[in-house]
Parts: sequence; structure tokens; C-alpha cells
Amino acid sequence: MIIFCLFIIITCRPYIITVFTVPLASNNIYCQHYQMRRFITEYYHGSVAANDIGLITYRNDDYVLDLWGLASRKALFHRKNRDNPLWMDMLAKEHNVKFAMIYDQWFPVIPKGWKPVAELVITRRRISPAFSEVTFYAIGNESSYQVKSLLRQFKKTLPSGIRFTIIE
Repeated sequence: MIIFCLFIIITCRPYIITVFTVPLASNNIYCQHYQMRRFITEYYHGSVAANDIGLITYRNDDYVLDLWGLASRKALFHRKNRDNPLWMDMLAKEHNVKFAMIYDQWFPVIPKGWKPVAELVITRRRISPAFSEVTFYAIGNESSYQVKSLLRQFKKTLPSGIRFTIIE
């Protein structure tokens, strides 16, 4: 009986670990993806570019440019072929996008006209997002001032477990 129990515990170890990490993984999504969605649906109200669009598009009537390429063949083509280092800026202009939220690690070249305005970092152990940090960008000079004002309001509403820095 003891050998059977040990066998079950050893073979089910990955599943047991998963059961105990689900609450933290869910909190990761709440602290990162849900807060990103809150910003664009409750404060920003405009077209946005992102590399992880799942929760951001949920009940969001504004356009979301998928820079990773799951929902945009053009983005997928440019990202995979690396044929034009300005492709992100080109697609943003094509869709009148003035704001972006991305994992910097996924994009080796960030367009020069994209000004980092904030960084959202989950401070608890990361389980589910690809990275702990998301950088928020204003695209074009005119959008930087407006976005920072909204970011200051948004920062006051954030829950614990998040470090949110507005870049001046």
C-alpha cells in the first residue's frame, strides 16, 4: 500500500503542484492582463497595440492591434521575417494606434517614435504571464501628455502585488 501511494504521489507530482499554483497564476493574470484591460477600457478609450491580446480584447469596443500576430497576418509576417525594423510603427500608423502595451523582451527593436511612459510589474512570483514586466508606450509626441495624465489616475486604483512606475 505504501509503495502504491508513493507511486501515485510521484507520477501525479506535476498535477499536484499545478493545483497549488492555480491561485497564484490567477492572481498574476489579475495583476497584469486584467489591469491592462482596465486601463484601456476604463481610462484610455482608444485603439491600442499589444502582444498579448486575450483579455485586452474582451468586451473592448476599440481596435486592438495584435503585434505578436495571432490576430494579424501582417504582424506575424513582419515579426517572423524581420524584413523591416519599422514594421511595428508602420502597422500602428496604418490603424491610427497611439498607445501600446508590450513585453519589451519579445521585440528586439522598438520604434524610435514610441516613448515609454509607464511600466507595470507584478511583484509576486510569476506563474502564468510570459514576463513580469509590461512597458506602456505613447506613440507620437502628442499622445504622451494625455496618456500620462490618465496613467496617474489609473495608478491610484491599482491593487497590491503591482509596482507601477510612470516614466517622466
